[in-house]
Amino acid sequence: MKRSEISLTSSAEIVPDWLRARTRAFPHRLALAAGSERLTFGELDRLADRAARQLAGLGVKVGARVALALGSGVPFVTLMHALARLGAVMVPVNTRLAATEVAWCLQDARTALVICDEASAGLAAAACSELSAAAHAGVGGAVFQILTLAELAAAPEADAPLRDHITLSDVQGIIYTSATTGRPKGVMLTFGNHWWSAVGSAFNLGLRNDDCWLAPLPLHHVGGLAILWRSVIYGIPAVVHGAFDPGAVNREIDFGGVTIISVVSTMLQRMLDERGDRPYPPTLRCVLLGGGPAPLDLIEACLRRGVPV
Repeated sequence: MKRSEISLTSSAEIVPDWLRARTRAFPHRLALAAGSERLTFGELDRLADRAARQLAGLGVKVGARVALALGSGVPFVTLMHALARLGAVMVPVNTRLAATEVAWCLQDARTALVICDEASAGLAAAACSELSAAAHAGVGGAVFQILTLAELAAAPEADAPLRDHITLSDVQGIIYTSATTGRPKGVMLTFGNHWWSAVGSAFNLGLRNDDCWLAPLPLHHVGGLAILWRSVIYGIPAVVHGAFDPGAVNREIDFGGVTIISVVSTMLQRMLDERGDRPYPPTLRCVLLGGGPAPLDLIEACLRRGVPV
């Protein structure tokens, strides 16, 4: 291969930072809605920069693996972008797991830092305690640093260089499977995985300027995480719910401008049960159903009510 061909191949893997590009194009457009919080692309961009510089001041470097034991909300989304700008790898934690299960994931991912919110502080402490005890006993394990959101908010910013581009072959995150056999497996997702997933989704579902994607799925799940990346790739708002509530989801569809939602079958069934016979508004153009086979009676119920599955 000629030198020019090598250069061309390498440059094809590099794209502008998605959030930064959207901020430059339309900084005042809504990017994220989570509870009562509303952030434009410009505001989210500034929060991500600040968090990245704070993490850099705490020693997070390129390639570091940082676990997020956080609920679905602004801090999770901010840190997802902040870690990308540092070249660090995000390891989202399923906070419904037992401490022993979390400890396994942390050790397997070779995570050195766990960022937690108040609700997950006890779980993070218990998991890290198990690993520290194992390390001291000489049977593996490691000592982990725990950082709360309050501690991060008080940390000074370092004058650290931040990436303004994305290399598609770089690993963005490690997500752990539900472990139908044996222990959970860490799936290494690259930025390219997210990019081509977004391209494929737009090809299949189309993309409109007024689209707004609702994420009632947990953000440690690839279904929820994909919506966050599609939001900045497409330049549309992502609406994040902290927990699944069928009534809250139905109200968001009715009054929140939601055009697309991602769910699994049990969630969709609960939405229909809660709603009764009331039709969904025509603004809801797609219900993306995944996670397993769709029961025939559920699909038929959706067809009768005009739900665009």
